[in-house]
Amino acid sequence: MLQLAALATVRQSRLTAEDCGPGDCEPVSSVHSLRSPGTDHHSEMPLTNTSRLFAETPPAAHPETGPCPACSDEYGLIDPAYHVVMGWSARAACTLAVSIFLDHLGLLDEAWEYDSFVHNYRIDKLDRSFRVRAFGNDSQITHPEVTSFKIVRNPYARAVSIYSHQMFSNFSVGHLADHETTFGVEMRSILGLSRNASLGGVSFISWLRAVRTVRDRHKTLGPFDQHTRLQTTVGEKMGFIKYGTICKLEEDLADCLNTVSLLSGATFSVDKAAGDPADHNSEHEHVSDGGDVAAHSWRTFAPSPGEKGKQGFRILPTVDDFYLGGPSGREAAELVVDLYGVDFETYGYDSKATGIGDYGLRSDYVDFGVKGYSPS
Repeated sequence: MLQLAALATVRQSRLTAEDCGPGDCEPVSSVHSLRSPGTDHHSEMPLTNTSRLFAETPPAAHPETGPCPACSDEYGLIDPAYHVVMGWSARAACTLAVSIFLDHLGLLDEAWEYDSFVHNYRIDKLDRSFRVRAFGNDSQITHPEVTSFKIVRNPYARAVSIYSHQMFSNFSVGHLADHETTFGVEMRSILGLSRNASLGGVSFISWLRAVRTVRDRHKTLGPFDQHTRLQTTVGEKMGFIKYGTICKLEEDLADCLNTVSLLSGATFSVDKAAGDPADHNSEHEHVSDGGDVAAHSWRTFAPSPGEKGKQGFRILPTVDDFYLGGPSGREAAELVVDLYGVDFETYGYDSKATGIGDYGLRSDYVDFGVKGYSPS
């Protein structure tokens, strides 16, 4: 989860990354009525946008259980008029990405008026003609006249974002009482937590170990929802689809969007989209003497001030802090490479170094001895 100092620096044409809000991007895949799980939230709190989305959207099975059930099934949005496709993934600045595309379509103000959480507009109102078909259904991405690009995120940063999201959303349930996700039940069991236990004691490293256990049991990340599965789609994994331009959040996103605009004749910009009224970006602060941050429990991170703190947001250490603080951090890096090696390969990220520095503002790489991912 990268710090959105980018909302300030975007005006200098450097965007780092933002986070989808608690439980955002896609409806939860498997929600069952169970006894209310305990979190640091109060179950009597009013429903948030996320909770409303869960309550009103029926659970849907993962549509692609064949070649790669761990893969994302989100292929993106298309503007048929300009023959341009934008791919995006949960926990990879998905709210910003969708807002950028809606701004291009001239629909962002309408989306914000409908709901400050733009994914509700995307799901409820956006015409299906703007949705990209999966690779098995003559996907538009394969058409030669289409200009395609995808906004992606460094897997090390995305893993921290997923951990944060799963903690404050109670494994993608949010504030919705009397519900639990199927994978949340399994994660709680692995972590030794009852349904009513707080997640406040769960550290980044213990969460990653539990994710690995689920993956090893099922031989895939498929049991998780979109927030925890790969950024890579089935089409990309099988070699049927290749996005023409990859826009990495840690690099100059504004410049990448300008390149796509020149290629397609469309207009893509972060300027308006970065003014997200939902304001669900997590803050990050470097801790110079924070120790082995990956082993610190969730509750040790200070709540964000004001209303965001009440919603469960916390001020997190930087992404580098999670990996470079000690032996648990080094183990965490190895687990991320193990779990998300496909994404490192698909999008050309260096698995042997964080490559993040000050969220893209420095070019230095810090090598912490992680064995690189070897594609099979």
